[in-house]
Amino acid sequence: MIPKIRKTGLRNLLFHFPPLAYYVLVSFEGGNPAEEAKLVGDAEEVGRYVSLAVRSLEREVLHEVLQDLASDAEFAAAVYNDLSRDVLQKSAEHWEAAAIFAKYLFGELEPHTSFVRCMELNEFKSLCELVGVKLEMLREMKLVFVTWDSVTEKYMACSPVWLRKAVETISSLASFNEGEEALKIVEDFVAKLFNNPRGYAAVRSDVFKDVPVIPLDVLIGQVVELPGVFNGKRVNPLLRERIKRLIFSIEGKRVAQGELDPEFGVYVDGDVVYAPVPEAVGHKVVRKYHGKKIDALARWRVEAERYKPYLAPYGISILPPGG
Repeated sequence: MIPKIRKTGLRNLLFHFPPLAYYVLVSFEGGNPAEEAKLVGDAEEVGRYVSLAVRSLEREVLHEVLQDLASDAEFAAAVYNDLSRDVLQKSAEHWEAAAIFAKYLFGELEPHTSFVRCMELNEFKSLCELVGVKLEMLREMKLVFVTWDSVTEKYMACSPVWLRKAVETISSLASFNEGEEALKIVEDFVAKLFNNPRGYAAVRSDVFKDVPVIPLDVLIGQVVELPGVFNGKRVNPLLRERIKRLIFSIEGKRVAQGELDPEFGVYVDGDVVYAPVPEAVGHKVVRKYHGKKIDALARWRVEAERYKPYLAPYGISILPPGG
């Protein structure tokens, strides 16, 4: 029987051995440490031992220890140093994958528990395909692990929150430049999509992380995918800022007054908020500007008539062209 380890002893042990802390976290969050250890290149027995140890310990004690480590700046530095050594021993492809994860993918994950940020596994795989990163490589570097969420009954891809400092450091050092031809393709895609409200809304809602008040299936048009740019649900994170600037450029010409709110791409003029397109009125926009008058600008008169019943309950006006 594994002897009971006191909280302080356990904390000190994990503090000095970040890889062991990682396997403990994987087990604590419902993952399989043996499977992750095999991918990393460690002995599967290490993972199995960790699973056994975690089951023998009081969950409250583990929670306190992990919480302590997650908020410890020195531990965050130790994790970064361990990650750096690990990545430097691997291929250039691994380094690029780590850099893309740090700069673009970590922020896409949503807070799931106190210790991890997660995304549904298949959705994360699709995102990895968009940016050209192999999920297995991220797991090999202990950046991501797979777990089962008993609440949603789905597999999740998760990353420790204690990676935040490492992610910020790597992100500040990483730089990716798209070629002129690739950027021209993105520019043409967004420009043509503007007159396809449903397709434009699908892209815009992911760029600004806000769901339109008008249901997607009510909007005119259809969702359009573009390999490497948009998969029908998510924009390639490497291109998000570029696409956001293109949206500002296109929509800014439609608004005669007001100051741009870059968070959501709407324009504020005193007590009036102008949404440059109807799909720019998202639920977060409504909450943020509660108490202000919100006017949505329709592209065509048919939009004003079609979308009015969906905006009126929120007290939002939709103005036809020239109105």
